[in-house]
Amino acid sequence: MKEHLEIFAAIKGIRKDDATMAINRISQALQLRGHFKKTTKTLAAGLTRKLCFALSMLGNPTLMLLDEPTTSLDPKGKRLVWRAIRTMLQEKDEGVILTTHHMEEAEVLCDRVAIMVSGQLRWVSLNILLYNRLPK
Repeated sequence: MKEHLEIFAAIKGIRKDDATMAINRISQALQLRGHFKKTTKTLAAGLTRKLCFALSMLGNPTLMLLDEPTTSLDPKGKRLVWRAIRTMLQEKDEGVILTTHHMEEAEVLCDRVAIMVSGQLRWVSLNILLYNRLPK
């Protein structure tokens, strides 16, 4: 898993020492360090999802498009991903567009929500911030 992250960082053009710091920060936030020596083929679905999310965070993108990022994660894994997204949004001038079927996830992460039904925009709420804190 660690090699996968390092290679992806190199492809993105991230300097080796910057990549090492970013990988350490991301792996600590998502609790991946204990799985670094596993091959990606042998990862459980939840770990694969966390790895995909970690890859998307490498290089500090200014905009992330996330399609159901916590699918197949257990409750603890969901909270780790939610916390990583919130931390990214608080520290920098970045944005996330998130698609999800879970209203709890939308409430925790989003300040604007749009609901689509059969491809039609049915409802929009700006600045909902129903829950400003992550669940513990």
